[in-house]
Amino acid sequence: MSDRQGEQSDPEDDDTVQKPQGPYVESPIIMTTVRVIAPFVFTLGLFVMFHGADSSGGGFQGGVIVGTVVLMLGIAFGIETTREWIGPQLPIAVIGVGVLSFLLIGTGSVVVGGGFLEYAAYASATASSTVSSWSNSQSG
Repeated sequence: MSDRQGEQSDPEDDDTVQKPQGPYVESPIIMTTVRVIAPFVFTLGLFVMFHGADSSGGGFQGGVIVGTVVLMLGIAFGIETTREWIGPQLPIAVIGVGVLSFLLIGTGSVVVGGGFLEYAAYASATASSTVSSWSNSQSG
């Protein structure tokens, strides 16, 4: 009740009324399932990412699978908890390493005589160096 007569108290001012915290609800079933499944999904994502050059899949598909692990953690444990666990530096570092790798691979193919991101240039450079080293060993 209010201190003044004739006025009703505002339920938002009352400390006993719990305000909804948002759509996140702790579920032990979901949390346990994510704890069990996340390592396997992460491993699958890495496998697809690194095995994709020789078979179906690739970097993008593997990255999406690995990103799904972060999404599962956010759903199971809450977005804020996941943000605290990952920290602000990790996403920036991963993006920086990805961009740097992309640029190094792209300019590397230009250095060996191909176009930007022309992967066949690496095969040509490797084959020509193998042939020249083989012919040098035969002539000696």
